[in-house]
Amino acid sequence: MFRKMMLATVLAFFASMTLGSAQACEPNEVSVKLEMQTDFYAYETTWAILNLDGDTLYASADLTDNTFYEYDFCIEKSQCSQLVFRDSYGDGFTSNGYARLSMDGEEIDYFDNYGFAASKYFNCPPGFDCDDALPIEGNEFSADLNDNWFILNVDEVGQYEISTCDNPSECNTTIYVYLGCPI
Repeated sequence: MFRKMMLATVLAFFASMTLGSAQACEPNEVSVKLEMQTDFYAYETTWAILNLDGDTLYASADLTDNTFYEYDFCIEKSQCSQLVFRDSYGDGFTSNGYARLSMDGEEIDYFDNYGFAASKYFNCPPGFDCDDALPIEGNEFSADLNDNWFILNVDEVGQYEISTCDNPSECNTTIYVYLGCPI
């Protein structure tokens, strides 16, 4: 009986360690998780989570080759942030290396062979970046938003007039048109 109880206690202890504990965030925060498996050249890799002013909220310490890391953070719901990876050799993660970014349990992005650098904005309002562009529907669209990304999918080939104001001669703006998100 003692052995069964001891075994059950030991198993319960290890189960609690392996499941890990998700960061307990406050009601005004979101839970962010970064899972990372380093490759055989971990010394080449650094990462940081930045706010929009470029201030570092979280950053990597020295990483060990071929090691799994799991980082849990809490970020204010209103804190638009950016995860940035850099690789000094320029091959991103090689072989079995990768990183996965999740917010409130939902995967946001996956990184592997990204070259010298990769980044992802997250916890930002819709339209903040190209990956989360606001859809334009219908023949006319009006928005009171500055510096946002929009996506227009057209049903037929033709000419389309795109303007940022009612009288183009009275406003000085620039519109960039892309076939896809710029890198």
